[in-house]
Amino acid sequence: MRFDEAKTTEAAARIVRFAGGRMSYMGLLKYLYVADRISLERRGRSITGDTYVAMHFGPVLSRTKDLITNRAFPPDQGIWKKTFERVGKYDIKLVSEPSWDNLSESDEEILRRTFQKYARFAQDQFGFANFLHENFPEVEEIPTGSSRSLPIESVLQANSNSGAIDEQMLAEMASQDSLDDFFERVGATAK
Repeated sequence: MRFDEAKTTEAAARIVRFAGGRMSYMGLLKYLYVADRISLERRGRSITGDTYVAMHFGPVLSRTKDLITNRAFPPDQGIWKKTFERVGKYDIKLVSEPSWDNLSESDEEILRRTFQKYARFAQDQFGFANFLHENFPEVEEIPTGSSRSLPIESVLQANSNSGAIDEQMLAEMASQDSLDDFFERVGATAK
């Protein structure tokens, strides 16, 4: 999967808007993880293209967390920085609207339904973390302060009814990544 900052920013902005314009970033990461998980199950691709990490309070989207915690870019660079602002130590606030050009209708629908289904956790990130630990098989207890990779295969396997990984889906995802790499190289050469 290839991380897409613009699309991830739009997805995060949708969730934060649904929550009233401000929420804990831990809660936001949980909503985005669940939306990606649903998208993987239904369409064979995630919304964000991010990689997943298992942490003490549940799954985290790695690059998105870096954007939130200012580890990805110097200040005032990137679409994320123009769209969100940190408030206090743990909240994130929508400060401007992104372009909305990158989300498909099905992305939007998954984000909306995800928020509606788990709206009770909009202001309870610890409740959401506990819920994921109790109900999502791939979410394991991780000691405080540590993390480990949460491979997409684990997410797909936990998400399938049979517990089997859809090898064709993985092959299609790898093929799409190869095409993306090719067009990125061709585009870079043309410039």
